[in-house]
Amino acid sequence: MDQLFRDRVHETEPIALTLTDEFTILVTMMFDEIGSVYSYRRDLVEYYSHFGPAIQKIGHHLVKDEGMHFSNAAELLLGLHGDRLDQVAPLLQQISDLENSLGTYYKTFFLDHAQEQFRFPPQFNAVIIRVILARLGLGPKPEAMELKTLWQWVPTGHDLVPIAPNPLPQPCPAGA
Repeated sequence: MDQLFRDRVHETEPIALTLTDEFTILVTMMFDEIGSVYSYRRDLVEYYSHFGPAIQKIGHHLVKDEGMHFSNAAELLLGLHGDRLDQVAPLLQQISDLENSLGTYYKTFFLDHAQEQFRFPPQFNAVIIRVILARLGLGPKPEAMELKTLWQWVPTGHDLVPIAPNPLPQPCPAGA
């Protein structure tokens, strides 16, 4: 395992936009952490619930931890970069566009949901952007039902979110 971690290559070039300065890192952190909150909320149902109460408790702690990172980044932005708050909304849109274009994870712990976008509703990024803007006092909060869809959404025609964007074809029943 140690060797695997030593050999791991982090690719920052594709996400360079998010690493410009403290301001861009904090805005990206808010985007990434609130995305993780809703991703982990979904994971609580889809994964953690199957492994018993101890693992479920870990999942709940993960949600809280990501939420705390989100809030800490917000406080730093408000306290240290209040003069740049007018840049937040356009930067969030750039980050969203970047994440939508990535399609893979570049081992940076930033924008690490790119490879699992199919698990979330198409409006996922737009809603989390509104959550961020509301937290910074730059816009209204999304409605509770909009937020609920972020972790409870299922694609039309499915009972669960498929494990891949294009699920493998199901075998034909015998004799068909």
